Amino acid sequence: KSIKRLKEAGVEVLSGVLENEGRFGLRRFLTVMEKKRPYIILKYARSRDGFISKRDEQTWLTGPFVKRLVHKWRAEESAILVGRKTAQVDNPELTTRLFPGKSPLRVLLDSRGVVQGEQKLWGDTSSTLLVTSSKRVADGSSVLHVPEKRDFLPRLMEELLRLKCNSLIVEGGAITLQSFIDAGLWDEARVFTAPISLGAGVRMPLLKNASFYSEEILDKDHLRIFINNNQS
Repeated sequence: KSIKRLKEAGVEVLSGVLENEGRFGLRRFLTVMEKKRPYIILKYARSRDGFISKRDEQTWLTGPFVKRLVHKWRAEESAILVGRKTAQVDNPELTTRLFPGKSPLRVLLDSRGVVQGEQKLWGDTSSTLLVTSSKRVADGSSVLHVPEKRDFLPRLMEELLRLKCNSLIVEGGAITLQSFIDAGLWDEARVFTAPISLGAGVRMPLLKNASFYSEEILDKDHLRIFINNNQS
């Protein structure tokens, strides 16, 4: 409307200048407005030979600089998500303890409701939302019951918008990451490649419709960022 009014007033208007750059800067807001869901960032580290971890074992691939950077990223987003297996094997806190800033809302996908309260996800003042289909889990303000597993992600998107979360980092394992990729529910993927080989373990997820955006070397680790070409 503002462009129309300027033109009607006889003002010469040049539009579309640095439009892509501008949209990227406003990507969280625009995703909520246009797609009615949060802006979704996938984050994972991989070895040189394509594995993200050893099987059933906590595996650190990247160095301390990257770890601190990831905590900075957490402070910039509204919510952060992992699946049941990551919660059980890695027992993460998902906070910003290594960088000043507010910790995001923690989201746990646990369809069977088996992750117990002794996990670090429940052990501090940061909020955690449990998404489950288990009838054993009682209703509550921190529980989102979804009857069918296939409805987890669309229903979660609705709930995050209701909670005014305009962005989400997915730090889960391969199955959780792939479920977002297969559903087309991702906008940006931040992929670290560490200078080590595992030889075996959990294979990294397979990105689809991905376009290379940027890369940089962070100490000994290599960061590549991809953008989803076919967002939904």
